[in-house]
Amino acid sequence: VKSMRQESAYSLISSLYQMNENLIGKVSDPSILSGEIFNPEIDLPKLKAQQDNASIGFSYLMEVILSFLFEKYEYGLTRAVEFKRLIDNDLSTINVPIFYFYEALLISNFIKKPSGKLYRRFKSNLKKMKFYFEQAPVNHEHRYHLLLAEQGRLENDSNKAEVNYDKAIELAKAKGFPNDEAICSELAGKFYFSKGRKMIATPYLMNSYNSYSIWGAFAKLVQMEKVYT
Repeated sequence: VKSMRQESAYSLISSLYQMNENLIGKVSDPSILSGEIFNPEIDLPKLKAQQDNASIGFSYLMEVILSFLFEKYEYGLTRAVEFKRLIDNDLSTINVPIFYFYEALLISNFIKKPSGKLYRRFKSNLKKMKFYFEQAPVNHEHRYHLLLAEQGRLENDSNKAEVNYDKAIELAKAKGFPNDEAICSELAGKFYFSKGRKMIATPYLMNSYNSYSIWGAFAKLVQMEKVYT
């Protein structure tokens, strides 16, 4: 794209390509969106000078996703704040529901009880995902059910959590989203581990590992091996 002098298109997709490089293990720290294709210290000032808010916002979204995947939750929420400042540039794109999905998952890691400001933010994102699921079920039904499962976990409603983790995994698999199947399975595995049910957790984590492998997220496989073996 760059060789064809499509600079604006290249700027928009460079952070996506850099995220892919991170996921396949081409950088030393895959949680940080920085490498040969996109370096925020060099590229963000250029994009800001060009007032290319679409490309800037997209890079923040990639950081949100990486932060969740590699458990840098606090940093991910700072990137979420930056994306929200530019969200008007993406209102008609799939980036917005993807953002609310990952932001809800980030937020869920800081909720100690189902009340308060953070929980209200989580529920607000859940409501948004319900809307997106109703408008485009192929893309978002499994994401909505994953957030329902997380809500069940936060509310200590094990039945709600278990039913919706399984539903989310089944839907993600059926609709061809190995990345989301991996996330759904990993969160289900973590849920069962938190309940002391290792024998049940293990198959979910194995499915997560296999799904991340299908997706090509080899850096995530390394992380899982360190955490779970």
